[in-house]
Amino acid sequence: MSNDYNKMAFEKKVKDALQAVERVLEVERKPRLAAEVDHSYGDKYALANTVTNTAIITLMNCLDKLGLNADILTAIDKTNATTLRFEASAQCKFIKDVVVDVPVDTTHVEGEVSKSTGIFGNTTKTKVFKAVKHVKEYHYDLETNWSISIYSGTSIKEKKILKSRASNMILITQVQKPPVKITELEEVSLTWLLGQITTETLATQFQIDVEDSKTITPRRNEAIEKALEFAGIDSTAGVQHGKLHAFLTCIDTFFESLRSAILSNHNPAVPSPDPVFTAMRQNFDFYDYSIFNPILPLMEDDNQSATAVEERDSCKVLSKEDMTKLTNEHARSLEEALENIAKSAPSDQSPNAFACSERMLMLLSFDMLELMSNYSKSFSYIESMMESQLISAIGKRLESDDIDKFTTFHNARLLQKAPNQFSHAIRQPEHYPVGLVSIEDNTGDRKCIQTHSRIVNVSSTVKLPLAAATILELAGDQVLHGWMNQRFGTKTASGRNYFFELTARARQFSSFILVIGTMNGPSTLEPKDSIIIQNKDEVLIPLLLEELPTAKEFKDAIKSLSPEQQRFAKAYRSMQLESSVFGICVVQIKPQLEALLSLPPNSLDKEMKLTQDLMELFVEYQVPSDLLSYNGATDDVAVEDKVSNVREHVKSVMEVIEGEKEKHLKNAALNTAMSIEKHIQQDLAHSEQRSGLHDVVNGALIDPRPPTMFYKSATAPARRSGAAKLRAPSGGAQKERFRSVQSSAAPVPRMAKMSAVAAASPG
Repeated sequence: MSNDYNKMAFEKKVKDALQAVERVLEVERKPRLAAEVDHSYGDKYALANTVTNTAIITLMNCLDKLGLNADILTAIDKTNATTLRFEASAQCKFIKDVVVDVPVDTTHVEGEVSKSTGIFGNTTKTKVFKAVKHVKEYHYDLETNWSISIYSGTSIKEKKILKSRASNMILITQVQKPPVKITELEEVSLTWLLGQITTETLATQFQIDVEDSKTITPRRNEAIEKALEFAGIDSTAGVQHGKLHAFLTCIDTFFESLRSAILSNHNPAVPSPDPVFTAMRQNFDFYDYSIFNPILPLMEDDNQSATAVEERDSCKVLSKEDMTKLTNEHARSLEEALENIAKSAPSDQSPNAFACSERMLMLLSFDMLELMSNYSKSFSYIESMMESQLISAIGKRLESDDIDKFTTFHNARLLQKAPNQFSHAIRQPEHYPVGLVSIEDNTGDRKCIQTHSRIVNVSSTVKLPLAAATILELAGDQVLHGWMNQRFGTKTASGRNYFFELTARARQFSSFILVIGTMNGPSTLEPKDSIIIQNKDEVLIPLLLEELPTAKEFKDAIKSLSPEQQRFAKAYRSMQLESSVFGICVVQIKPQLEALLSLPPNSLDKEMKLTQDLMELFVEYQVPSDLLSYNGATDDVAVEDKVSNVREHVKSVMEVIEGEKEKHLKNAALNTAMSIEKHIQQDLAHSEQRSGLHDVVNGALIDPRPPTMFYKSATAPARRSGAAKLRAPSGGAQKERFRSVQSSAAPVPRMAKMSAVAAASPG
């Protein structure tokens, strides 16, 4: 659907054109928009054919006004590609510079008084001096040349000129710089357009092949795709060079740029009315010419008065005779608009670079752009009509979630073994699940994907290489899953990107190991990452899905490559296919702990604290299993005794760990205290150097700092009345530390508070 399509605006435009349609057709005829007429699906294809044939005829009418008449069409070599070419250039040539005197609104008046004995008394003479400004003008000769030609194949030198004009006009500026320099060159291939008409009768022969397997809808088929590609206005990539839209836009851009450059740069020092520039400044709108556009998606109720039903593609669409009347009305209105331009525009003999031929060419370009716009929007209207009808039938607009529900519902009914949700409980036989592994989408419902599954390699094991010298062999169920994803858009109804996540959840006091990787062969899992999930953990892993070409697409893609490139592509695809199988391995921890500790199966089911302690010792402290495993007799020993034996080992190790923790805490506390004391002493020494002299009260030094600067702790020195002294506390390391500090400190410490000093002084 076209990006600039507005359904309401287009429908209003078509309804406004219906007044002209009713004037052209018979009085009793009442054509309407296709959506307002009951019709079949085949009528939509007939409407697409009618709209396209109408567009071809109207384009040929416009090209005929450009000079591409029947004689030239007959002489064209149809065995080669036919190209329409537009060349244009506008360049300035310096002529001369002239100094012009420009009057200034400044005057100077001088007066003389002469005495006279006559009857009239004294006389006065006045001299008026007017100021002028010398302005230098630069005169340029603007030479404009443009032409539209046609040629076959690559014979550009043998091109046939359809329309051209050359003009010269004088531009005056006050800056010595060429004011205008524009060049344009654009071509469009007419091969598709000329291939849709017969040269002898100039009749159109466009038809959609509804039997073609590539034909999907009246808009999505090979014939319409080629038509829209020729027009070049239905692409999301912007303007496409070599297409009709780019060709017509180039013509319009050149003349608009030329007109704007002339009007903005022509600046004589003394403005004077010039008919050339006056005519160029006149604003004109091509919509005022009211050229009829016959490309309309119209239908009408069954009507056989105009022509027999068998001569029409459908009894609902307008007949060929009706479309001929409409195209003739377009040709008449276009001719009338060209005549009006010929009457009002400057003649081609004038020096005006924007004369009659230029305006006619711009009008033809404008009309063809309008025709192509209506053509593209007509197909957008057909697509929009089909979409609205489907929404009315279903009752809602379908999103990706709706397609997933649709496929899930019908797969369950049509397939002999319906796919199941990829959601697996992690459990031992006759045990409650300890967790869950699933693949879900990222929508709010967190729906699981539907996969086909079967158990494979029942008696074999899966190898899990951990390192070069360590390979695990895992026994258990091996389930192969197949998932076919339907792609319908890239976003959900809420607007979020649509992707999938591997989700793993563990219950409280439960744990398991999740290993993900790729299958390297039928019995080897190449691990990429692993994680221990325990105690209500939830892990969400986004899956990066990549599409691989099918076998047929791959074969078609490499058939034109060299043998070496083909071998490399096949080898690389083989590697991709081998690593495309996603592998998930789940290892339950509790059974492995029982086997590792020489305990009977299920002996740790009720031992929650013991299990948590074991997980902590193995994961956080990496304690060897020999220190914890059962080391008693193996025969005739109760399960409780074996568990108690392991519990004692765990208790012993935990006590050792707790003891080490206490040592570390004590050492950390001592290091912290030493660091704090060292910092205080350094601060005191630094303050002593800055303060200099201190006041002495009863032999004690008074610290001039405020009380908030002192530090009080359990290791602070004791104070006594009189002079406060530092007393070293008892203790080995601390005693030595305080001794070294005391020996290097001042005789009288600065740890006494102001209140303590004041209490020691008399009065």
